[in-house]
Amino acid sequence: MWYAVLPAVLNMSITACVVILAVLLLRLTLRRAPKVFSYALWALVLFRLLCPVALPSDFSLLGVFDTPVSEAGSAQYIPAKIVHAEEPEISLPLPGVSETVNNALPQGGERLAAAPLELPASLLTYIWLSGIAVMLLYSAVQYARLRRRLVGASPLRENIYIADHIASPFVMGLFRPKIYLPSSLPDAERDYIILHEKQHIRRGDHATRILAFAALCVHWFNPLVWLAFVLSGNDMEMSCDEAVMKKTGGDVRADYSRSLLRLSTGRRIIAGTPLAFGEGDARGRIKNVLNYKKPAFWVIIAAVIVCVAAAACLLTNPREEKQHAPESFCHGYSVDQIVYQSGAYSFFYTPETAPYYYLTSDYALVVRENKESDADVFVGGFTPVELTKDNFDSYFWIDDWWEGGSAAGLRRENKQAWRLLVSDLPGTVFYYLLLQDNGDVYLTYGYYDAAGTDGPASDDSSIRWVFKLRQEA
Repeated sequence: MWYAVLPAVLNMSITACVVILAVLLLRLTLRRAPKVFSYALWALVLFRLLCPVALPSDFSLLGVFDTPVSEAGSAQYIPAKIVHAEEPEISLPLPGVSETVNNALPQGGERLAAAPLELPASLLTYIWLSGIAVMLLYSAVQYARLRRRLVGASPLRENIYIADHIASPFVMGLFRPKIYLPSSLPDAERDYIILHEKQHIRRGDHATRILAFAALCVHWFNPLVWLAFVLSGNDMEMSCDEAVMKKTGGDVRADYSRSLLRLSTGRRIIAGTPLAFGEGDARGRIKNVLNYKKPAFWVIIAAVIVCVAAAACLLTNPREEKQHAPESFCHGYSVDQIVYQSGAYSFFYTPETAPYYYLTSDYALVVRENKESDADVFVGGFTPVELTKDNFDSYFWIDDWWEGGSAAGLRRENKQAWRLLVSDLPGTVFYYLLLQDNGDVYLTYGYYDAAGTDGPASDDSSIRWVFKLRQEA
């Protein structure tokens, strides 16, 4: 369980990276639309950063990257059990990177005994937790400093307070948020600022910002998350500015921009205080205020369409194409023919002396000494594999095929293939299960790790038998 925590976080972070890049592109298409739509897009990123699961959809953007999805509905770029997997593999949405990393990862049954990934996984987990602790400690210190500066704040009305030792207005609190205004703010400019801060509270920005900071703490190692945190804050402020101008009516851009300019000369509230957030990016906000125009109706409709389409594509995962075993696999099988038997070994089978096999619906292999025996030996479960010259043809050391058969012929006529590695048997073995285009079923049996190597990809791997199976009634 411990080793699955960091992979789950990394999977969410990688997914969020894809969504962040998509949102950055979408913001360009919405540059003429009200900023509230750009701000709404960041909710998609926040969801991905905090929620590991999502509903399946045929329209998911992640389907473009062939994102692997677990049965629970979470992205699995990095498998949860990668630390103790016999053949650890990752699948990143970056061409070539996954293959490079996978080639560097240790493989095979010997790897399981040594567990070389345990130490680096533990170190990375402790580093990640330490980063979260530093973020929370820094936030607590900044919050305590801010509280000291508010000593002596006097109430103005309702939940609005005037404080002497602050330079810019802000909202603080979660369940009972309060608005704090600097005492140096002229009375004539208070109305705009109070409207702005009330808009934050009305929309629940004070709660959303806490969630955003929590996501930043969890994904502090991801630079794109820091960028998203800053840009979402800017879009939040600009959308509130536009809401104020819409409510006041008339052209208040000049007065409002002067208020923003005056406040920008003061010291901005230090970032890292999730229970209090103030005003930032004065230059961008002033520019946005001065350029503000009531948007055309068609712009609003287009922006709504973009946001709805983005939600459908970015909040969902691709559907997992589940492979169902053919009905014929849920049966017992006898060996009909031995199409390959390596002469490198002294022991030989005949169809009459070969074992009896049972293939379950979930590709598990059960072996009996013969059909009449009731002593079942559960061997293990198969995993899908794509046959290649390197991982199949090269395992046939001697050309002892029956009636002109060949490894290449089996591979070319193969419809589906699965592999089963058994590392706890003497002379570590591996099986291939082959379903051919014509419906024939083959089972291969081979050895690997003969010279201390770590898997069937080594030069020491060899296939000893290839059985053509016959389904029993």
